[in-house]
Amino acid sequence: MAHSPIILSVMIEAVQGREAELTDILKALITPTRSEPGCISYELNVSQEKPGAFLFYEKFADQAALDAHVASPHFQNFLKAREASDPIASQSVNRWSPIT
Repeated sequence: MAHSPIILSVMIEAVQGREAELTDILKALITPTRSEPGCISYELNVSQEKPGAFLFYEKFADQAALDAHVASPHFQNFLKAREASDPIASQSVNRWSPIT
């Protein structure tokens, strides 16, 4: 049985005054995530209209690959940093499916 890729769009807004800090934290996720075996695409974008607004476009081979990403040391460190002093004011995650 073929597995469909997992496609996510993650919208993130920084706490006012913490935009640069959040940029650095999010950028630190890019290289290790792209090195994960099941990662197909992991792109961080910043809004041209709204400072401090970010969009991750993520595509993983399957649910197991996404689960491995969430369990990875770099993502767990990201979650721990958020618990200590969260620079994120709001976040939404949407899951997408390709139309074939």
